[in-house]
Amino acid sequence: MIFMAMGHPRMQRLKPLLDKVPPGFVIDTEWLKTQGIDSKSIHRYVAGGWLERVIRGVYRRPVPEGVNDATVVS
Repeated sequence: MIFMAMGHPRMQRLKPLLDKVPPGFVIDTEWLKTQGIDSKSIHRYVAGGWLERVIRGVYRRPVPEGVNDATVVS
């Protein structure tokens, strides 16, 4: 079975996104779309915990557990 290969193209889009958006930073749908992330992928990233929905159309990269929000974005 080759399950890893099926998810690989998504990871190719997710990795650069995670490199550009530090934990705690807020981004919007329009910016995500300019990065090549479609609506379905945004939904999957939220469901997978890679992004947190702040309000409709606005997302935040989660801060790792045990890390203070203030130290991440300062």
